[in-house]
Amino acid sequence: MVAAYQLRWRRAIRLHVSRDQPRVLSRVLPRFVPVSASDLPSDGDHDALVFLADVRLTTDPSGADTLVHAPGCAIPGRLAEHVVAPAMTATAVHASGAIQDVALVTPWGASRDQLPLGVFVYGTLMRGEEREGAIRSALPGVAPVDGSIAGGLVHLGAWPGLVDGEGRVHGELFHASDHASDMASDLGPLLAVLDPIEDFLGFHVTPTEYVRVVAPVTTASGLAWAWTYRFVGDTTSALPIPSGRWRDMPRRLPGTAGMRRPTDAV
Repeated sequence: MVAAYQLRWRRAIRLHVSRDQPRVLSRVLPRFVPVSASDLPSDGDHDALVFLADVRLTTDPSGADTLVHAPGCAIPGRLAEHVVAPAMTATAVHASGAIQDVALVTPWGASRDQLPLGVFVYGTLMRGEEREGAIRSALPGVAPVDGSIAGGLVHLGAWPGLVDGEGRVHGELFHASDHASDMASDLGPLLAVLDPIEDFLGFHVTPTEYVRVVAPVTTASGLAWAWTYRFVGDTTSALPIPSGRWRDMPRRLPGTAGMRRPTDAV
């Protein structure tokens, strides 16, 4: 038997892998090549980027690069050819909502800039909406910035969902801190409030409706990378919102007056 490793909270858990399994792993684990924050595209196509979710790159006592669990942080990178042997793995998330395990390459060669720098909301969590209090419980004095994100918006009866689309979805970007170096690390408390509202149970649990993803948000001052929640559930009966603005629609569609989510009390 040989040892592989899987990131789990603040320690690496040894996994036993038979010596006849490396080729199987090579078919399911693409190689993750990290990039620094300065390498992120400021415009154009972002489809090639994925992010290691809820982890921070740090240095262990021996001086080696290592990952620790850090809710709200993310490391950008790209997927390359598959690995041919067991390796340390982590969870990568794409802006489309796709989640997959990836093998890490060493040395990292990436900066320790931790991303993203905010949370983008586009529906009931915005100012004046019914769940604004959830944001305020974690960020009581923070003023959001207007922004938009690529995609489509659908009405799901009593709340919206961000989906694939050719338009723009308009909403608000919340920064957790006024200091760029603290922003990512300060998002954890906010996400601890928002994840249950969106019924997001983590990257190792099959999602029912929403996946937390990193995506570029366009604001008046430029591009910002932020967490947001992408709807990946059934849209068969969803009503498209052509303007991409939740406030352009009635809060409840006909026949859904009593519609409630389990987290409506949050």
